[in-house]
Formats: sequence, structure tokens, C-alpha cells
Amino acid sequence: MNSLIMVIIALIAAYFIGSTPAPYLAGRIFKKIDIRTVGSKNMGSMNVFYNVGFWPGILVLT
Repeated sequence: MNSLIMVIIALIAAYFIGSTPAPYLAGRIFKKIDIRTVGSKNMGSMNVFYNVGFWPGILVLT
């Protein structure tokens, strides 16, 4: 029973981690900007590369 609970908790955690928008977080953490309002206004890795920087863009790409 314990392993079933751990699997359910892991699935719920994976769902919430996977649904977090990495480009938005990268913009907020590294440059304090909303990536949805600058550049192409797209939450993609190229917009992060152009407006936030190389390493945050790499983090978003992966």
C-alpha cells in the first residue's frame, strides 16, 4: 500500500512540475521581466534567448 501512495504522489508532483511554464519562470527569476510582454511576446526558448540571456535560454530549451 505504501508503494501505491508513493506512486500517486510522484504522479501528482510530476504533473505540477510539468505544467510549470519554464520560460515565464526564467524571465521572472533572471531578469524580473514578464517574457509574455517583451520581444515576440511568445513564451518560447528563442524569446528567452533574445531577452533574458544565453544560459536561461539553454535551461528553457532543455
